[in-house]
Amino acid sequence: MKKYVIIISSLILAFFLLYCVKAQNSKDKIYLMNKNYEVQMAIYDLYPTKSAKIVMFGNSLTFNLNWSEALNRKDLVNRGIIGDITQGYLKRIDYVLKLEPQVCFIEGGINDLYANFKVDDIYNNYIKIIELLKDNKTMPIVQSTIFVSSKRDDYQNKNIQVKELNNKLESYCTAKGIKFIDLNRLLSSAGKLKEEYTYDGVHLNADGYILWIKEVQNALELIYPV
Repeated sequence: MKKYVIIISSLILAFFLLYCVKAQNSKDKIYLMNKNYEVQMAIYDLYPTKSAKIVMFGNSLTFNLNWSEALNRKDLVNRGIIGDITQGYLKRIDYVLKLEPQVCFIEGGINDLYANFKVDDIYNNYIKIIELLKDNKTMPIVQSTIFVSSKRDDYQNKNIQVKELNNKLESYCTAKGIKFIDLNRLLSSAGKLKEEYTYDGVHLNADGYILWIKEVQNALELIYPV
């Protein structure tokens, strides 16, 4: 009888470990659940661009603006993908690195939080992204994860997590001499995104982008003084 108990226990443990492995593999590929990811990656392969001095790297907040027109630059490309998470950024960072940019502006994290990733997991992904850029002689510029407004579900808890993530990122950037742009200083009040800068509680309208564009312009003027 004891022998059968041991066998059954071993089988249960084996099935549990197999389930954990499958669950982890599924979580490791959660970025592929976003159909925009595969579509946009295929579109990137169509572009003839071989190099770019500046890359905007992020999710829909980055994707939604034509940055080259907004900044009047021909040496800039947008590599934002709607709905992307930092895990996805890591999987597609080669599409940034092969352009051999001098500067890469990074924005993201809010989709991760709504996908229930832990702040530390997002932070660690950011560090990997930053280090990969530096290893390839690209200057990373980290832009704060933007708060959501009270229109969004669970906005208070999410914004607490946003603040925690930004504090970690800003501390890291300060210690490493990396520029950190605090967009919430301009776009938010009382720990949430101002309604006048958003149309749905997370995405920015033109008034919001005006402030963001100015911050990017200021950063570029320091790097490339006229």
